[in-house]
Amino acid sequence: MASLPNFLTPAGHSRFELNALLNSSVSAADAAITRFNLQKHTIRTYGSPDDLANDRETDLKLTSTRTDKHYEATLASIKAGKDA
Repeated sequence: MASLPNFLTPAGHSRFELNALLNSSVSAADAAITRFNLQKHTIRTYGSPDDLANDRETDLKLTSTRTDKHYEATLASIKAGKDA
């Protein structure tokens, strides 16, 4: 979640709409929404890369994890045809 604040800036808002958040669990994603004061009713939360990959309303996935977790967090979205 270290890069998430960058997407919440005016420049980030002008380029992206945050509509889904993946973390190690749904409860951790929910906690991030609370921590960053995001609108819970507009953001779907996921604890599984596969579940996020199957979200038809999300077409771009930005990975903001430790480098050693990028592959695991991104592969399902790439296989699902999302821009990652």
